[in-house]
Amino acid sequence: PHCERPSAQTDLCDFCGQVFCRGCTDTCYACGKTYCQPHLLADPVNGGAVCKRCVVPCPHCGMETASLTTCAACGVKQCTSCLQGCAECGTMVCVDHRERCSLCGRLHCELHSDRCHLDGKTVCVAHSFACPVCDATVCHAHQKFCIVCSMAYCPNCINLDSNVCATCQQLEDADPINLAQEPAGHDPDVAALATTYTWRSASNRAYIIYFGTRLMGQMTLVARHDGKVVHAAHIKRLESLIKWGRRLLG
Repeated sequence: PHCERPSAQTDLCDFCGQVFCRGCTDTCYACGKTYCQPHLLADPVNGGAVCKRCVVPCPHCGMETASLTTCAACGVKQCTSCLQGCAECGTMVCVDHRERCSLCGRLHCELHSDRCHLDGKTVCVAHSFACPVCDATVCHAHQKFCIVCSMAYCPNCINLDSNVCATCQQLEDADPINLAQEPAGHDPDVAALATTYTWRSASNRAYIIYFGTRLMGQMTLVARHDGKVVHAAHIKRLESLIKWGRRLLG
């Protein structure tokens, strides 16, 4: 009745009850039933064949579709054009529960979004971090690196004239330590350095900074509180650090 061509392969439309050739029918992707072409639509969200029974208006944009899903944050149902997946975890969230990172431009759920405490702009977890000293959220655009430990900090926790963080500033007045007895000393490579330098340490929320000095140079070790070393560097060429080491030796 649709194409008027003879056919031995036919299907029954579940909507109107008429018999059609298989070339004039399709299966609704939402309910799985067979329908004739006049009673099928192309879903505007994904282009799939969908029957008129299964389409409903999206509560947010009004588009008629069968492709509705639930916001993981508030439970509202919207079409998959209005709900979008977090770039970090893939969780589908509505416009009220997602943020766009000011640095990368990608959308993230509230769990993987934060605000830089310096300018208040939204940043994702991939482009921000908690300052090891004050624990405030800092975006990568505002991070500053300490010339002693090479770790990143917020500008409020680093001396911008010397580029030395608040943690490493404590090293000057710290007493010598036995590196082999420190959490990082369980690493055989670290323990081997215990007697080759005079070591001092200072710590913050994230790291323990070990600064070793000897006549011909200095060495910095940065370890997590569980003893895992995350950075190691021999320091020979930075004039400011050579002066720092001489002051410690003195």
